[in-house]
Amino acid sequence: MITTIRPARLSDANEIARIHLETWQDAYKGIISDARLQALSLQKRKKKWNEILSDPKNTLFVAETDGKLYGFCGYGKSRDKDADTQAGEIYAIYVDHRNYSQGFGGGLIKEAFGELKKQDFTKATVWVLEENLIGKRFYEKQGMKLDGESKIDTIEGQALKEVRYYIDL
Repeated sequence: MITTIRPARLSDANEIARIHLETWQDAYKGIISDARLQALSLQKRKKKWNEILSDPKNTLFVAETDGKLYGFCGYGKSRDKDADTQAGEIYAIYVDHRNYSQGFGGGLIKEAFGELKKQDFTKATVWVLEENLIGKRFYEKQGMKLDGESKIDTIEGQALKEVRYYIDL
C-alpha cells in the first residue's frame, strides 16, 4: 500500500469535509459537548471546504492511497500576532479517525514542514486544544515542543483553552 502526499484539488472537498467532521466527532468527544458534535453539519463543511479549495492562496496537502483520501494538512504563514516573518503555521491536520497511527499524519506534517522550509520559514507552530491528548502526543512525536503560549478560543459555542507547539525547521 503506497501513500501519496499531494496538493489538494477542488474535487477533494467533499471527502476532506467528511474526514474533518468525523475526526472532530471522534477526537473531541468529551472535550466538546456530544450534542454540539452531533449537530455538526456535513453540508456546511462541504460548502466551506469548496470555498477554501477554490482559493489558490490556500495550501493544503492530502494523503491518498489507491484513490482514497486518509487525511489532510493545511499550512502557511503564521497568523499569530506575536509571530515574526520567519514563522509558518500548521493550520489544520486531520487523519480519518479509523486510520490513526498508520503514518498518514506523519507524512502530511513532514511534507508541510518541507514546504514551509522551502518558503524560508525557520520554524512552524500549531495550536491544539489543551485537552486533546492524542493531538498533543502526535505533535510531540513529530519533534514539536510547547512554547508556553496559550489562548482561549470559542469553538462550537464553548470556551476552550488551546496551547501552542513549535518546531525549528
